[in-house]
This record gives sequence, C-alpha cells and structure tokens, in this order.
Amino acid sequence: MGTIGDWGKILGIAVFTGLYGWARYARRNPYPSLSRSLAGWFLLSIALGIWFSFHWRAFRVPLVFITVPLIVGGGMLHYLSWPRGSQQAAVDPSTNNGK
Repeated sequence: MGTIGDWGKILGIAVFTGLYGWARYARRNPYPSLSRSLAGWFLLSIALGIWFSFHWRAFRVPLVFITVPLIVGGGMLHYLSWPRGSQQAAVDPSTNNGK
C-alpha cells in the first residue's frame, strides 16, 4: 500500500522525529537507556510517519498489522527506558535538596 515516495516520506519523518524526541529525552535524563529509548522513539516516529502519510487508511487491514504493533512496541520500550526507584533517586539531583 502506497508508493515508494510515501514510504520515503515515512522514513524521513521517522528519522527526524525519532532523533529529535530522543535528543530531548536524553537532555532531560543524563543517563538514558540508549537502546530502549532510541528504539522506542524510532518505532513511535515510524507510526507517526505512517499516520501522516496514510491518515485513516493506516488503520485498515493491510497497515493495521504494522501500525498498531509499532505504537504498542514503541510505547512499551519508551516506558521501560525510564529510571525507576533507586535509579531515579541517583539520577535526579532535585531529590537531595535537603542536604
């Protein structure tokens, strides 16, 4: 579904938004999980590129098998790359304001 020009536009959107989102995330988090956060941003940006290119056709039968797993997988990888518990206390300098 779609032409090579459509998929080229999707790739361009994915690279730009994926690297932009990951760079913003890496700036806020000094020790990001490189593989999980970058992969999550890239998967979510591919889904965004498919949405911008095909609009509501992205949720029809051929593309729904690509779009939905990209959204779910990207969201899970992005969520799993966040620091939790003692990791967040070690990374976040605002937790030591009382000292």
